[in-house]
Amino acid sequence: MAREYDIAHIVERDRARLRPDLDGKIHLIVGGADTFYLDGPARRLKAVLGRLGANSSFRFVPGRTHFDLYAEGRDRMALLKTIAKEIYAAARPAGARAP
Repeated sequence: MAREYDIAHIVERDRARLRPDLDGKIHLIVGGADTFYLDGPARRLKAVLGRLGANSSFRFVPGRTHFDLYAEGRDRMALLKTIAKEIYAAARPAGARAP
């Protein structure tokens, strides 16, 4: 992989400058059988962030590909709905009215 496009390499190389900006802001969900093999780079990024002690969350969904990651049962957008709810909950103070 070209180093200039390897986010794990960039984060590790520039950790002093990047960690304050990235800490607690990386939340990644990847299919464990990603069609484009993006689960490998995601695992490398998780390892680098772990070594740096950066707060992040990674979820690898077993058996899911790049194209069926969002589906749950018959709902093809279930994961997107869950993500939207999580973003809303994080962005709004307790007791805020839902849209």
